[in-house]
Amino acid sequence: MRKKIWNNREKIFNCCIIILYIIITGIGVLNHEAYEDEAQSWLIARDLSFSGIISQMKYEGHSFLWYFLIAPFAKLGMPMQVQSFISWFFCIASVILILKKAPFNKLIKLIFIFSSGLLYFYSIIARPYCMIPLFLILIAIIYPSRDKHPYKYAILLSLLANTHLIMLPTVFILALMFWGKKILNKSKEENRKDIYLSLIILIIGVGIYISIAIAAIFNCKIVEAQNNYKLINNFSDVIYMLKSTSLRFINFLYGMNPPHYILGAVIISLILCVIAWIFDVEQGTIFFIQLICNIILHSFSWFLLMSRVCVIFYSLLFWLWNSSYKKDKTKSSILVSIASCILVIVSIFSTFTLLYKDVNDNFSTGKEVANYIDKNLQPGTKIFCLDSELQQSIIGYLKKDKYHFYMLKTNKEVTFTTWDDDWLNYDTNEEKIEKLNGLLKEQDKVYVLISGYVQHIDLLNKFDYDVLIDTSGKIIDSMYVRNEIYKLVEIKREEV
Repeated sequence: MRKKIWNNREKIFNCCIIILYIIITGIGVLNHEAYEDEAQSWLIARDLSFSGIISQMKYEGHSFLWYFLIAPFAKLGMPMQVQSFISWFFCIASVILILKKAPFNKLIKLIFIFSSGLLYFYSIIARPYCMIPLFLILIAIIYPSRDKHPYKYAILLSLLANTHLIMLPTVFILALMFWGKKILNKSKEENRKDIYLSLIILIIGVGIYISIAIAAIFNCKIVEAQNNYKLINNFSDVIYMLKSTSLRFINFLYGMNPPHYILGAVIISLILCVIAWIFDVEQGTIFFIQLICNIILHSFSWFLLMSRVCVIFYSLLFWLWNSSYKKDKTKSSILVSIASCILVIVSIFSTFTLLYKDVNDNFSTGKEVANYIDKNLQPGTKIFCLDSELQQSIIGYLKKDKYHFYMLKTNKEVTFTTWDDDWLNYDTNEEKIEKLNGLLKEQDKVYVLISGYVQHIDLLNKFDYDVLIDTSGKIIDSMYVRNEIYKLVEIKREEV
């Protein structure tokens, strides 16, 4: 009887938390304005064939997994906000699994459920990162029985590898710990065929993404633009970059220039994790290799985003989950639990603050500009983009082919941005003026879109123009947001 009452209490608790989570994040999803990266994925999925999506990945550096998931909805003409509901669904599924399957107490469950990623950066911002917690949780669930289910284990690791480049360290270590041991251990009791076939599945699944990542190194010009290793002259530069990136990790999690006690709390948490590593070498190794590789990647090869910083929380979740299966789990579990509580709880306030801002103000002003265009410009109107990106956040909200956006420097019609040589090579002001004058010889007026904080006043003063809409000052104050403010102007031919 008592067990039945306890089970009912457990179900009621779980239902209440799920409902609370759905309400909080649902408000965020309904009020979020998609920004450039979200719109980029949606437009690629909408405008390209499935083979075209695969080909485009050499410029994106991402797996096509996320694009294939959203493509059916995009191609059916559904609104871009649908992809936010898809990422929301992944996070809700993660929350349900944490509540029902996680082998730790309610407090720890709540801490991870309302951590930065599940609360905001994965549930509301529609990016491939939303799949990371779910796949890590599914791997943790199958982890004790992976010997019996090598095919499921291989498939889940392949899916995790295809969420994002930053998850490859965890995938490699888990694969090495499992298949490496199996191949070296030639026990007759094990089915060698299953071991080798499951390994082939893993190699194919991970290999697909690695081939995309390698192709992106040679084709995606953002990679070239972000390569900080070119700035290294000596070992001191290496130390400086690693230290700087580590501090930016903390800034992203806890707000710019957090007080010293926050920094102290983070250091204490990491010390606890190091001690826990002594008692649980296997899981501690997975966590620290993932963390170190993440810092190295962002120090020398890539720019930092909060979505990638948040991975630290779900690596801790994975560690705590797997250490709970062990007989001698007490010491490592307690230490990792305390570290998780400190790291996550301190970040919740800044995440709720950003969520509140997003609900009340513009995360991107692309939606506002799209609404203006839809109400005031004739279908078929050509709009020339003065800059090489950020137009995606506007185009994603407009019906396909209703308006036509052209890059001024190439005179090519665009929706999403291809990160190629054309993106990397900017026009000078003189070249832009010459091209606009050329357009004005052919038509009475030209619509020009200016994006970001660069207002191009010197350029515009060369023409007779009217500002149709200017969204400066209409965006939330947050380091995470790109400069997604816009000025749409009408340049008129001067009367002779």
